[in-house]
Amino acid sequence: MTERRSPFYDYHLRNAGQLVKGGGDYMFPVAYTSGENEHVNTRTNVGMQDISSMGEVDIKGPGAERLVNRLVVNEIADMEPGQVRYTSMCNEAGGIVDDCTIYKFNDEHFMIVTSSGPRKRVVQWIGEHTYGASAYSTDISAAVALAVVQGPRSRDFLNTVVAGVDL
Repeated sequence: MTERRSPFYDYHLRNAGQLVKGGGDYMFPVAYTSGENEHVNTRTNVGMQDISSMGEVDIKGPGAERLVNRLVVNEIADMEPGQVRYTSMCNEAGGIVDDCTIYKFNDEHFMIVTSSGPRKRVVQWIGEHTYGASAYSTDISAAVALAVVQGPRSRDFLNTVVAGVDL
């Protein structure tokens, strides 16, 4: 399978000792320093993880909320725009398809973020369940980069990166 590169690839290449193929065939750093140093830095300062290999599915249309509510096990109708909810998707037999995160932009626009490994299968599964839903799904994975920022100084760091956003 072809190697994929996130927008952070050049940074990883310059700063990490070794890159390996991870979920979704993306190249990721093994570590920048030691696992222990990175753990302590994240717990006491701020750390970032590139999770661009995750799958992103855009759900839009007048039936988007109804469709997403049917796809996942948690109730999402009570979500407000701007909220995010962790949940899972199950097949008709109750088996887990994948765990995912739901982003609600408005009643007619959601984004589902899937795991890296089963991304293609999950995107297909979601597409198969949109029939008759008055909504459509679009795999936007190739167009989206994701970074997780964690640690007690996360807001301080993010305030240097984005302006005019209530964190």
